[in-house]
Amino acid sequence: MVERKTYQNVVGYLVAFVVLTLLYTALGMTQPFNSDSVSTLLAAQDILHGNVLLRGWDLSTQSFYFTEILPYVVVFGLFGWHVSFYYIVPAMLWAVAMLLAFRIVRLATCIAGWPLLVLLGAPSAFAIHLVLSPCYHVGAYVGMLLFWLVWLCKPQWLQSKSLFAICTRWSGTVLFVALLLSSDDLVKYTLALPIILAAIGCSLEQRGPRYCGIASSMVGALLLEHVIKTVLAHNGAFHVPGLWSSSFGSQSRASYNLSVLFSGFLQYFGADFFGKPITLSGSGRELFHLMCAGGTVWCCFHVLRKNRQWTLFDLSAALAILIMLAAFIFGELTMDEQSFRYLVFPCLLSVLLVVRHVQVPRGYGFLFGGCCILYAATILPRPVLGYAAANQNFPVNHALEQMGLKQGFAPYWSAARNSLPFQARLAPIEFTPSGIKAFHTLSKRQWYETGGNFIVCESADQAAQAQTQFGPAQKEIRIGSNMLLVWSHPFKVPEN
Repeated sequence: MVERKTYQNVVGYLVAFVVLTLLYTALGMTQPFNSDSVSTLLAAQDILHGNVLLRGWDLSTQSFYFTEILPYVVVFGLFGWHVSFYYIVPAMLWAVAMLLAFRIVRLATCIAGWPLLVLLGAPSAFAIHLVLSPCYHVGAYVGMLLFWLVWLCKPQWLQSKSLFAICTRWSGTVLFVALLLSSDDLVKYTLALPIILAAIGCSLEQRGPRYCGIASSMVGALLLEHVIKTVLAHNGAFHVPGLWSSSFGSQSRASYNLSVLFSGFLQYFGADFFGKPITLSGSGRELFHLMCAGGTVWCCFHVLRKNRQWTLFDLSAALAILIMLAAFIFGELTMDEQSFRYLVFPCLLSVLLVVRHVQVPRGYGFLFGGCCILYAATILPRPVLGYAAANQNFPVNHALEQMGLKQGFAPYWSAARNSLPFQARLAPIEFTPSGIKAFHTLSKRQWYETGGNFIVCESADQAAQAQTQFGPAQKEIRIGSNMLLVWSHPFKVPEN
């Protein structure tokens, strides 16, 4: 009987995974290619060509090697290269994240509130930019949720008291978290540091060293992270500039960050009602979304205030939320509403806290579930099948294909996204008052060494500057808002 129930659960999760992946893929296809994510595809393709350590690559502020690049490598290795995986892989990762969150909820005593996960499982048009196209940090979310699921499940091997089991468990945790940390610095502030602080707090409350093991494993992971990065650097692996030095912002900056937090929250949950008529079809829908999201925030504060039995997960989640909110408001991390991506995982932790601890009376179950279904029905943009429409059928890339142009340059946000589906190499450049220079972010230095014979410009001023620096172009072709300049000879752009 137990085996049959386990089999049904596995089949149910597989079916849910397929359905969610299809839905998220169709939602992702409403958005055009983004250079950040296309660069991840190109890096994964280079790994499959034998450049396992991505030698010569300059990556982003974080490498995302294990959390986002390797998932593409695995999928490409299993199914072959296809540009549609640009949308499919992020959809798979977000589907796994939602199923892991649902499984964590299922472990709670009271699970009547699980439909609240719809708040994050049904992304708005703005949220799609943050979790599906491109998938910022979603691989790290999957890793952290998997960590918490294993911890909360407490399988037999996790409870073994033998020395071998303890050492294996500790070293496995250290290695797993260190790989996450070396890929995405967000893990440090939403998993490692909160667990250390929570373990100290729980141990002091219980007057015993019960959580010393997990706290020491997080410390070990932080140390191993530096070892991994040092070993990779000494072996000529990819270069990561890292995050800029942290500092507190000014008082005016904190005020600006608060306004960005408010507007980002409204946009993420499709609740931006400002400037719309006071009607059901105008601001009414957005106000309903605000009620759902705002109610969850209130419930989260209610849980924090009323909860008297703090578990390690509860305290770690609360600390992670507070750390990220403080960093968002008082630091210099916040740029614009897109920066709300740093708070997606804290939002998920908030929902998990609420669902695990707020009791939903049986009589309100259907009403609560109905509201969640209505929220999902009104928040989701219309899915589409096929990625050509959102990308306007790749006009620049098709022009390169027709002219047989394979090596050239373009500003960063035009470079990678115009390199597919016909595979052309567009090295990112920057236009500065002192001249056009190489832009070493999510690019390979070999691209600049081999040079190119065309530039995709985003404005007439850029086209004029390019011809001033490299001489008159043989061809000038306007493609929408872009200008394609083609020279009869290859050339190189100066390094910074």
